[in-house]
Amino acid sequence: MSEKRIAVIADEYVATAFKIIGVESYVVKNAGEAALKLRELLKREDIGIIFVASEFFDSKEVEDIVKLAKREKPEILVSKLPTPRNPGKPIDMRKKLLQALGIG
Repeated sequence: MSEKRIAVIADEYVATAFKIIGVESYVVKNAGEAALKLRELLKREDIGIIFVASEFFDSKEVEDIVKLAKREKPEILVSKLPTPRNPGKPIDMRKKLLQALGIG
């Protein structure tokens, strides 16, 4: 089994913070750019988890891609990333990771 990477799609502030700690991060300015980057990342074999900043994740464009990815690429976990601009509700990461592993 090959090693899988984590990727983050977010605004400049959040993406830079993740890049500093060594996570592959992509800066986008709007939901359209986030949707394009998400499609691109879903084609890669070395990606296991993709976090999309909540301000983009909740858009119709990204939501449609996430639904499609769940059906066609279930081995890749795509999840909402709370940010300072849109903190949202706490995420049960243990549950998400178990789902990604196919045991939750």
